[in-house]
Amino acid sequence: MDSTGLRERKKARTRRAIADSAARLFAERGYERVAVTDVAREAEVAEQTVYNYFPTKEQLVTDREEQVQDQLCELVRTRPAGVTAAGAIRGFALKSVSRIRDIPPGQWRGELGYLAAISPAVHRLALELTDRLAAALAVAIGETSNVPPEIARLQGIALASVFQIIISESGRRTRDGQGQEQIASELYPLIDSVLRELDRWLSVPRPLPGRQPGDYRPSSGGTPGRRQPRAFSFQVVIREPVDDAAHHRHAGTACSSTSARGGRVEVEDERCGVDRVAGVREAERADSRSTI
Repeated sequence: MDSTGLRERKKARTRRAIADSAARLFAERGYERVAVTDVAREAEVAEQTVYNYFPTKEQLVTDREEQVQDQLCELVRTRPAGVTAAGAIRGFALKSVSRIRDIPPGQWRGELGYLAAISPAVHRLALELTDRLAAALAVAIGETSNVPPEIARLQGIALASVFQIIISESGRRTRDGQGQEQIASELYPLIDSVLRELDRWLSVPRPLPGRQPGDYRPSSGGTPGRRQPRAFSFQVVIREPVDDAAHHRHAGTACSSTSARGGRVEVEDERCGVDRVAGVREAERADSRSTI
């Protein structure tokens, strides 16, 4: 048996035992109430051994960061031609959601998601982790795509945000009382939808055979050369505090309504503030840009 391989497996088991012990303690007491000495005692190792694997307490929470980052970047770098970066990481991301079911219940509330939902310190760690992942993915995208660095950075941020959604949603749902099975079942289609949308955004459009990129193709039933109407809607809700004097001056005033260019503005006066809801709907809008 290879002694080097044996040592590596033993180190991996020790690292996993320390991380699992930390997760159990974080779940029981909270992040702030657990010291490294407590983790060492729980894992039955020396305190220095904990520091050998995890130089800081923060790394006990983000223990899989380096492994996840390396795997995601490798998926991006080795993706087949014609596959977007979003398509390359889709399977990994969805499997991460499915594995929520497999985490021992005694450790679940000691995972990054829930801790970030209840601890400002861990929430900051989660955001920093996302920033590092975005930067690493941007490098991988830049090495394998013909895009400017700023676009690679933007795409890296978008992909890293998928995992930030997994972290924040799993934590919020746990805090709200949902179980792991429900979280995994409801989060899976949400993340799948996000990744499919990202895949669409990152896909390079190709003109249909016989058409140039600037040609316009009307929708079914449309008249060739005539652009079809496009409907848009826009809504803004703004809450603003008002003082009692101002409220009483306008008390009893009916809601006002006005129209302009087919839009509608409604102002409603309430005791606790003013709701201003602006809705704009255009029945037809001529878009000078061509679509494929």
